[in-house]
Amino acid sequence: AKTINERTHIDIYIVGENNKLSFIMESFNEYRSLHNSAFLAKTFNENQLKDMIEEINASTNSATIVLLSDETQMLDALDANVIDALIYIEGHLTNKEVNIIVELLDPNNDFIIKGFNIRNTIISNKIISLLLSKIALFKETNNFYEQLLTISPSEQGKDDFAVIIKDAKECFDNPFPIQFSSKQSLISSFYEAYEKKMIIFGIITESQTQLFEGNLYDKSEIILQENDKCIIMKL
Repeated sequence: AKTINERTHIDIYIVGENNKLSFIMESFNEYRSLHNSAFLAKTFNENQLKDMIEEINASTNSATIVLLSDETQMLDALDANVIDALIYIEGHLTNKEVNIIVELLDPNNDFIIKGFNIRNTIISNKIISLLLSKIALFKETNNFYEQLLTISPSEQGKDDFAVIIKDAKECFDNPFPIQFSSKQSLISSFYEAYEKKMIIFGIITESQTQLFEGNLYDKSEIILQENDKCIIMKL
């Protein structure tokens, strides 16, 4: 196994402001502290879109744009600011190394967003409802979800239960491709190689996500290429 570097140098541009913004910025500060990582995180309002896009287009760094919805709008106008921002970004963004994350408050607007060339949509209210349902059904899982979703040091000063995604070549010090006879073989190999401090529970190959479930011992060969991505949980 290779030592996994959790530092990031990605530039993050946040457009809009709502009651989650302070928590987002606080989490970024926690991440910087935990992983000794320096990365850009800037906020913009809708009137500064032109300046933001010009800055991103002139940069050679990988970047993520986060569009936050305004929860103070009338119900029939929820997410309107996000959709307006997307229209502008779609027509002016030329930097291809940019990922766009959209927060939606109204799940009914999801079909509108799908018409844009974006890679991620986060439906805030839906996620919160799902979490509440899980905790209501299985109250014992509350601590797990809190640790999973919080960026803060444990008693040992580590970011436990964090989920990270890394290229296979950043994890394995082996010639590629690497063959495994089953999901269990890959999981066990990874778990032991990282001294039981991390576990792999899925892979992403050619943009297709495969989470490991069902009969893990089933003899179904997995061939891992160096650019396949490993979905990992820290233990």
